[in-house]
Amino acid sequence: MKKVFFISGLILLAFAGCYKDKVAELYPGAGLFTPCDTTSNPSFQTHIVPIIQNYCIGCHNGPNGSGQADFTNYAGVYAWSSGGVSSAIVGNTWHTPTYNPMPPSFQLDSCQLKLIYNWVNNGAPNN
Repeated sequence: MKKVFFISGLILLAFAGCYKDKVAELYPGAGLFTPCDTTSNPSFQTHIVPIIQNYCIGCHNGPNGSGQADFTNYAGVYAWSSGGVSSAIVGNTWHTPTYNPMPPSFQLDSCQLKLIYNWVNNGAPNN
């Protein structure tokens, strides 16, 4: 009887060790200060600015910033959102072919991508 429980325990551990998923899909918003809610209209100040400060402002920090992108203020970010969901800010962050992948070394998590997409899709308001 002890052997049955022991073998059952080993099998259970083996199956538990095979569990793999993407953290961003299991825990959307991980790493953000607020939980991920992509059902409401994202706010520029609450949702978009923290993403820009964490991942964009290091290079796009003034009129002479990388790619001549100035993400230090709303007007600079808004300029890259013209064109709606076909805009450069959406294409670049989603790493869409023919766009410049931003950030260049990795892709933002699914929550951040959806927040940017929804913000732009709602007209990129300054709220």
